[in-house]
Amino acid sequence: MFYLDHTDFGLDELIEALEGKEKELPYALKNGINRTARMIKEAQEAEIKRVFDNPTRWTQNSVFVKGANEKNLEATVWLKDHADKGTPAADYLAAHIDGGPRNIKGSEYLMRKAGILHPSRHSGYTVLGEGARKNKSGNMSVGQYQKVLSNLNVQSDNGVTSNSGPGTHEYFARRRKSRRTGAPAGVYRRMKGTKVVNGRRVQKIKPVLVFVRKPLYKAIYDFYGVAEREASQHLVSNVLDALDWARANPREK
Repeated sequence: MFYLDHTDFGLDELIEALEGKEKELPYALKNGINRTARMIKEAQEAEIKRVFDNPTRWTQNSVFVKGANEKNLEATVWLKDHADKGTPAADYLAAHIDGGPRNIKGSEYLMRKAGILHPSRHSGYTVLGEGARKNKSGNMSVGQYQKVLSNLNVQSDNGVTSNSGPGTHEYFARRRKSRRTGAPAGVYRRMKGTKVVNGRRVQKIKPVLVFVRKPLYKAIYDFYGVAEREASQHLVSNVLDALDWARANPREK
């Protein structure tokens, strides 16, 4: 989280110079801090659009501001850390901010619970395979995602699935790498038609999710750098502007 308060970015020196001389100072500080926080939010949204290729609307709108008030002169700018469905933005963007491994996705949690994914086998995560239907943001389409989970039976109350290998469902899980074909562990879609593999005719399949070790990400989203740049450029001037406005528009007591 990025915290913006009255002790930051030269504001403490301004307060020291004006304290006791300006009765509207707390009001101006509150408004100046909040205006700067909103500017940081706008700058973060522009940075998300610049850094990520076709971010989803959820990602694009993931930055929030908790404003300051005259009793608590601190504003907070951060990413939404709650989602009724799916993964909160704060979880999946953290790896892009700090670098390193990402947090587990909701679908990965369900598949682990069902015994399909095995972190102990270094395959507790998933990446999209060639058979995944991608939306414009590069993620699996919601329809396919829901059908995969339904076919794998991972949303059942007991969390158990035996849907692995040959069967009638369109999607199935292969927990281990195939010794015959070398196909990786993952979730596969049964396709129309057959092909010959090692002298045997088998049904065509395509991977939609491939099981992998914990993915590592580079830090490409400079959340804190963007916030600090905006604050250093605008905080003091925003407070002075708010103070000028307060002087010209005295509040009724």
